[in-house]
Amino acid sequence: MGLIATGISGEPSINVNLAQRGHTVPLSFRERGNGGEGTSMEDSIEVYLRARFPLVWLQTHEEERALASLLRVRESMAQKRDIGLYVWSSTRGLCDREGREVAPQTAGDPVAALEHMFQSAAEAIYVFLDMHRHFTPVIERLIRDAVWKVKHTRKSLVFVGARAQVPEDLSADATLLFYPTPGADEMEHLVDEVAEAEGLPAPEGHIRDTLARALLGLTGREAGRVLRRGIARRGTLDAGCSGEVLAEKEQAVRKEGVLEFCRPGAGFAGVGGLEPLKKWFAARRQAFDPDGQRFGLRPPRGVVLAGIPGCGKSLTAKALAADWEVPLLLLDLGKVYGSLLGESEERLRRALATAEAVSPCVLWIDELEKAFSGLGNARDNGVARRLFGTFLTWLEDRAAPVFVAATANDIGRLPPEFTRKGRFDEIFFVGLPGQGERESIFSVHLARRGRDPSGFDLAALAGSASGYTGAEIEAAVVDGLYRAFGDGARPLAGADICAALDDTVPLSKSRAADIARMEAWAAANARPAQLRETSRATVS
Repeated sequence: MGLIATGISGEPSINVNLAQRGHTVPLSFRERGNGGEGTSMEDSIEVYLRARFPLVWLQTHEEERALASLLRVRESMAQKRDIGLYVWSSTRGLCDREGREVAPQTAGDPVAALEHMFQSAAEAIYVFLDMHRHFTPVIERLIRDAVWKVKHTRKSLVFVGARAQVPEDLSADATLLFYPTPGADEMEHLVDEVAEAEGLPAPEGHIRDTLARALLGLTGREAGRVLRRGIARRGTLDAGCSGEVLAEKEQAVRKEGVLEFCRPGAGFAGVGGLEPLKKWFAARRQAFDPDGQRFGLRPPRGVVLAGIPGCGKSLTAKALAADWEVPLLLLDLGKVYGSLLGESEERLRRALATAEAVSPCVLWIDELEKAFSGLGNARDNGVARRLFGTFLTWLEDRAAPVFVAATANDIGRLPPEFTRKGRFDEIFFVGLPGQGERESIFSVHLARRGRDPSGFDLAALAGSASGYTGAEIEAAVVDGLYRAFGDGARPLAGADICAALDDTVPLSKSRAADIARMEAWAAANARPAQLRETSRATVS
């Protein structure tokens, strides 16, 4: 006997046969060739059924796709011997694969349905929907009896449910599988199908690829709903519909509660300097494009942006999401900690699972060293260590395209195993900006406030700001505006900004020893985020 449980989100309605249900599944899923996610999952299900695993738990929110997959698995197995497929729901009881009721007395009674399976001489796959809602000591005992009594018969018991709530008494016999959401190829076909159904021409080329990539992480039903909403608002199916997709993913993040969905705003055009870092990001972006994936590029895993406070680490993480056109999720580990035993770890797992569900995305962790500040502390009750272990395991094993952008002001406070290769692609050090970068930073902030940078001597301003961080330069521009407005609302002058700089004590003076220590660490452990010729000149 084999037992598979697959997850759905609500009570099923099986008043159509399973072949008809298959038509509600995207055609792309039913027509996939070898190597697709759906095909691979079906192969795995069939292997477990043929190997007679006693309990396999397949978790999914997509009932239609799961049932269509099980139907195809049955058809594959039926090529060697005749095998049936029956579906039980609490509303209609057992029905055959054509939707005909075979035991209406089993409606609302999973015990009667299990007993019907025992008594039947037919070789078949028995699918139970929403079984996680019906576990009782009697049903658990009946399933355990079934594992031993029916394991040598050619029957399979399949549970379909949205949650992987495996009772402890069944856990020793359980094998848990997660049913994947549609892949890029399936989403491309879904885009075509929605366009055809709405009487629109199918988008081609980059637009089709962009929409399919944006839809990744959604279920087939969610993706179709979002596309139709985009058509209703825009009257067509184009790249602008990606905004509808982001709104749908934002809803999923807000429901989870720990993550924060951030609107990334401007891209790298709003970041002065850091050209080597921008070039590195631009190269990795190609891994998300279909051509790059076909070439064999794997999605990048993430970076640690270490360095001096106020030099653009957090700004870079925000600009990265905007440049890659993916959602930006902020993980505040302070919200993860709970008062109950195991609550913190569960919250972190839920947050990471949500990030995977809305991928591809950028997961931003700000001030990483503070997130695990309790690690190794004598007052730590073990929570920080367990969270650290959970996060390390996820960093190592994750398969979803979640790019982790972690910032740290003092990375030396983190254990060395955190930043080894494989968990992050690279560690970059963001230091004090050089002359050319300061000119670029002044240009960005002047233009952002409606001033033409060409009307200022940027080289002179940058020279006056030697040893200042990007945040200090921005503050000087803002202070200069206040000075000009207070002096009769006259035009902003370079002298106003220089006066603001003179009134500021930069970090390069107030924390000279700390900066020297950071730079010494970076020389041996990190890759420079800035051009070599823009090396900093510390103000004395």
